[in-house]
Amino acid sequence: AAFARLFLLATPRAGALAADAERAAAAAEGSRDDVPIVVRGDARFTCTMCGSCCGGHNVPVFDDVLEGLADKIPALEAATRTRKGLFVTLGKRPGAAGQVYCQLTHGSCVFLDDDARCRIHGQWGAEAKPSACRIFPYELVATPDGVAISIQRECRGFVEARAGKRLADDLPNLREVLRLVPELPRVRRVIETTAGRVVTWAEYQALEDRLHDLVDAGDGDHAALFSGLRAEVLGDAAPDGAAGTDLASLRDDLDGIAGGLLSAIGQLKGMMPPPTGETLIRGEALDHFALGLAHLRDELPRVMHPLRRPDLVSLLKDHLHHHLMGKGLAIARTVRVGLGHMAFQWALSLAFAVARAREVKRRHLVAQDVMDGLVMTSFMMRHDAFDGPVLARFDEPIASLFVDRWPALVAHARELPEPDTRLEMVKF
Repeated sequence: AAFARLFLLATPRAGALAADAERAAAAAEGSRDDVPIVVRGDARFTCTMCGSCCGGHNVPVFDDVLEGLADKIPALEAATRTRKGLFVTLGKRPGAAGQVYCQLTHGSCVFLDDDARCRIHGQWGAEAKPSACRIFPYELVATPDGVAISIQRECRGFVEARAGKRLADDLPNLREVLRLVPELPRVRRVIETTAGRVVTWAEYQALEDRLHDLVDAGDGDHAALFSGLRAEVLGDAAPDGAAGTDLASLRDDLDGIAGGLLSAIGQLKGMMPPPTGETLIRGEALDHFALGLAHLRDELPRVMHPLRRPDLVSLLKDHLHHHLMGKGLAIARTVRVGLGHMAFQWALSLAFAVARAREVKRRHLVAQDVMDGLVMTSFMMRHDAFDGPVLARFDEPIASLFVDRWPALVAHARELPEPDTRLEMVKF
């Protein structure tokens, strides 16, 4: 039995698992012209051309784009009126050519015009742009069924864009996007719902379908929705004891996660070079992620409170559907760990949104407030310098608190903040 569990015996189940892995590899490595594209039937997206994705990150540029723009440089320099050039090469050293990036101005791409439109796209079409600009915000993952395509929630205009064209009606464009991706991520070779509980791809897909159904059936009570997702993922592996569910343990463990991540953010900020007359290295996402962490426990009563506004409820559903279609649970170490990240991200995004709204003397939240939180948390939780080196160390604490003990976290939400007995007044 032990050998069969390690897939060293020629059992039917081991054969199914091996076939799953081979099919996922074929989807990742095969012809981009023939591989099946898998989208959710009700998923929608049409770019609103808000220009927000043209800032907040570094855009790599490769030789094909540079060669295509070579004779257009004088016109672009005149249009942008830049005094720093259009491109910069970083990492250049003996034996290494370095990587070329678009220059930034005030955090946005130098090619962005005053109407939030790309000058390259506007004059010479999408084909002239860097490939990263053409791929975003699509998220592509190789699975045994083909390449699953969803929308990253780093799209700042997602609140409006999610009402656009059905992805299922845009397959030719998605095929073009697929051809641009140099290397596809893929789901795990062996998927475990919880440690040691291995499922075939068919079993995982059936589980994911049930999770989608729960999301569709949900209302504004998102705490109850995540409880339902938890029950479906854990099944009979759900802990039935009271260990760690008392108020003191919940408070200590929540503070341990937030404090540990805040400490790591402090270290990352300490490594960033200060602004000089020649360079400005931006790191605002660290501050935004830290804002959510710093307010997570104190804002937990509002975080767990049911959503009242229909725009918030629909945003939650679309976010969760795209997260599931992005195969976040099938890429995580276990499905349980992936669900923990999903619940933690949603709670953190709400804490950030509440804290930032309060800073401008506003109580109510609208969909864009929460979307801003999802953008910041998605950016950080996917960042190479934060995901593996930092966040992965908290996989088990997050899964323990935001999956295993989620019902206790919800039940004690109003008791978890420290009582504030100070006199509070407003002067400005």
